[in-house]
Amino acid sequence: RKPALPAGYDFDYINAEVIEQRLQVKDGRFVLPDGMSYRLLVLPEIDSMRPELLKKLNDLVKTGGTILGPPPSRSPSLADYPECDARVKQLAAELWGQEEVGHRASPRSTQHAKGKGRVFRASDLQPVLAELGIVPDFAGADPKQILWTHRSSKEADIYFISNQGDQAAAIAPVFRVSGKVPELWDAVSGRRVKAAVFEPAKGGMRVPLELGPRGAVFVMFRE
Repeated sequence: RKPALPAGYDFDYINAEVIEQRLQVKDGRFVLPDGMSYRLLVLPEIDSMRPELLKKLNDLVKTGGTILGPPPSRSPSLADYPECDARVKQLAAELWGQEEVGHRASPRSTQHAKGKGRVFRASDLQPVLAELGIVPDFAGADPKQILWTHRSSKEADIYFISNQGDQAAAIAPVFRVSGKVPELWDAVSGRRVKAAVFEPAKGGMRVPLELGPRGAVFVMFRE
């Protein structure tokens, strides 16, 4: 993963076919038909891209999407060569700005507005996340010991927290959720209880948790 993902954030991989056929932008987020949504699309550090994919990225940014990565300068395909390379350079200049095309090694952090969206070039993710106002989704726990994932439905924000250690863990993480009461769901016993202690915190809601050795819990935010 380049650039490296800061602690407290999560990601999924996405391929060109899904981007071209299934990805849309709604309210500044990239969304998929199954309900998944994302604030930022990070491109790989390569200098080639098919014109069709680059055209779709142009359309997504125009409607409010935000991407981070270098501009391509050529097509990886010989289809319609050399017109394909000229088309890639034209679309890249529209999306990144003319001065950025052909300067992949530049260490400068830049951004370019396009329609309702933005395009970033930076060597680190954290400044971009800060610029977009994206606080950590799960903070305050050792990422080497505690693993987590977050999914959202129409009814709830669903977090799965897992202790990877052989020792019990007492943690007080902050979840990027506000205005909802946390419930603790045990997938083994089926027990569901409202959290006894929780409080608003900077960036969301702090919920103290006690996890047994290799223990796990679903933290549900519904009401």
